[in-house]
Amino acid sequence: MSSLEILCTLPTVGVGVLQSQGELLHISYFHGKPTLADMVLAGDQIDAYRLRHGRPIPELVIFSSLGQLPDDDVRQRFARKSQQREALTLATVTVFGGDGFAAAVARSIITGIHMASRRKLPLRLAASVPEAIRLLHEMGWCRIAAPEIERAVAALSKSPPS
Repeated sequence: MSSLEILCTLPTVGVGVLQSQGELLHISYFHGKPTLADMVLAGDQIDAYRLRHGRPIPELVIFSSLGQLPDDDVRQRFARKSQQREALTLATVTVFGGDGFAAAVARSIITGIHMASRRKLPLRLAASVPEAIRLLHEMGWCRIAAPEIERAVAALSKSPPS
């Protein structure tokens, strides 16, 4: 049996931790363009959770469309802050769905964020949530069953009421 602890729901992002049989997975679902304040608040929530549990947690980060990527200045400032999180993160799988030029641009932006942060931990990019789950399993970063992860993603994908 799994449980999803929702850490924060902002107009732009839902953040939670899925727990199943001792396994943990941090999930962030961006359904709007985040401000720096949104990203810092969400980051602080997951940091506090990770510190309470005292171990690195794999993360699944999902951007629903190109319009949900943060602006360049927000990305750069958040990349610097994310360096501090390295000890608390096992690995990151980032989803930006779609084919074609726009999706390729988005994935290169995500790679740039990772490179700018100078993080040494593993990053993988996926074009879909099922592909991301497969990567999490293949790399040995998470053993939570795919249907449980998909349900958690669906719950976090809902925008909070305005």
